[in-house]
Amino acid sequence: MSSLTKEELLFMAKVCEEVQKFKEMLFYIKQAILQTPGNEPTIEERNLLIVAFQNIVGEKRASWRAASGLEQKELLKGHPNANLIIQLRKTVEAELKEICYDCSTFVETSILPTCNTAQSRVFFNKMRGDYYRYLAEFLTGNEKGEVTEKGLAAYEEATGIAEAELSVTDPIRLGLVLNFSVFYYEILNNVPRSQEIAKKAFDDAIVKIDELNEEDYKDTTMIMQLLRDGLTLWATDFEEEKPEQAEQSN
Repeated sequence: MSSLTKEELLFMAKVCEEVQKFKEMLFYIKQAILQTPGNEPTIEERNLLIVAFQNIVGEKRASWRAASGLEQKELLKGHPNANLIIQLRKTVEAELKEICYDCSTFVETSILPTCNTAQSRVFFNKMRGDYYRYLAEFLTGNEKGEVTEKGLAAYEEATGIAEAELSVTDPIRLGLVLNFSVFYYEILNNVPRSQEIAKKAFDDAIVKIDELNEEDYKDTTMIMQLLRDGLTLWATDFEEEKPEQAEQSN
């Protein structure tokens, strides 16, 4: 397979996407990117890579949530076979760790050193943050602390580049803000901060909405809607938490 040309590797990555063979798709797109070391991935290569990783990790995250839910139900019922579900959940966690660390390592060692454009540097640092966030969803103790710190650092690095070099309506910048706000909400449990960065991004973008080109309009407005949806959800949660927070501070 290593004898395939880059064009053939990209072709096979697209075929694998069509037939939903995402592990094979990931192999082909990684090999295609590695065939031109030192070159920043094209938009097509970038999109193929994220599709492959996201489909693999999405399936594992769904399996983990389902297994965790069943585990809790069976433990509450005192089911004698609950330990079997625990073993299954741990197997899924091992698979999740493998794919998330594979993604972060590949991006850090093989892609980011080649990135020259602001959009690519923001996109791939955001990608690092996302996959550390997925790890932080289920890891515990020191491991969770380590990936949380790495995720925060990746998102902050991407944010610094985006704020300096990308427009407030750039869909890559807005996508970063959306995921970073989710990180604050779900991993750091910091609702005010998640609201703050999402609201600022939305307010800044709405002022410039008329300046959007046709190519970015659909993606930008879709992400802005997701930001607004998040703000509505987080505002509700924050209001519900206020009495408890007030009680704890007294």
